[in-house]
Amino acid sequence: MNLRSGNFSLVVGLVALLLVTPVVRAQATPEKSIGKTRTYFVAADEVNWDYAPSGRDEAMGTAFDELQKGYTEPGPHHIGRVYKKAIYREYTDDSFSTPKVRPAEEQYLGLVGPVLRG
Repeated sequence: MNLRSGNFSLVVGLVALLLVTPVVRAQATPEKSIGKTRTYFVAADEVNWDYAPSGRDEAMGTAFDELQKGYTEPGPHHIGRVYKKAIYREYTDDSFSTPKVRPAEEQYLGLVGPVLRG
């Protein structure tokens, strides 16, 4: 340290200040929790899903070509256009007998499972 410029005195003063200053620790004050408990009743339901209900290629606006027919028509080596699919549904209670009606603002989700908030 440079004793001629008085830096030594400044450093000693700061160290002394730090040594005598009490350490203030943040203490958690016991407060009532403002959280909310949410309970969801969600099941994966198996459904038969028709991937081509109109029987045509709606993306292109045409009938299925020969290659596409191989995937959409049932046969000895083809499943066809109906497959089993699992979709997630929310129910009103733990009996899983009454599906919960989705609010209007969530109708756009279609087959996407329910929105879970945490």
